[in-house]
Amino acid sequence: MKKYVKTFLCLLICLVIFAGCGNKTDEAQNQTIFIGDNSKVVQLASNLPYPEGMGYDHIEIQSQNEPYELKVFVTTDEVKTAGLQECADKAFEKVHNMGIISFYNQENHQLIQSFHRK
Repeated sequence: MKKYVKTFLCLLICLVIFAGCGNKTDEAQNQTIFIGDNSKVVQLASNLPYPEGMGYDHIEIQSQNEPYELKVFVTTDEVKTAGLQECADKAFEKVHNMGIISFYNQENHQLIQSFHRK
C-alpha cells in the first residue's frame, strides 16, 4: 500500500511541476513591451502585418532621448504606404514607451513613412 501512495505522490508532484511549465503564449502576447527590450521589439517588428510585397529586414532603436523611436527597415518591391498605419497601430499597442515608429527602405535607407503616438 505504501508503494502505491509513494507512486501516486510522485505522479502528482510531476503533474504539478509540468502544469506550471505550460505554454504561456497568450500571456506573452498580451504583455507590454518596452522599447529597450531588444529581443521582444525585434520579434514584434518581424511579425507586424506588412503590406504585400514588403517584409521586415532589421530595426534600429533610438532610446537616448524621448520620444523613443523604432526605425524599421523593410525590403520592398515598390514604395507604398498603404497598410503601414496598421503596422504602426499594432506596434504602438504593444510597445508602451515608443513615441515614434518610422519605416525605411532597406535598399537606400530612405524614409517611407513615420507615425507618432496619438
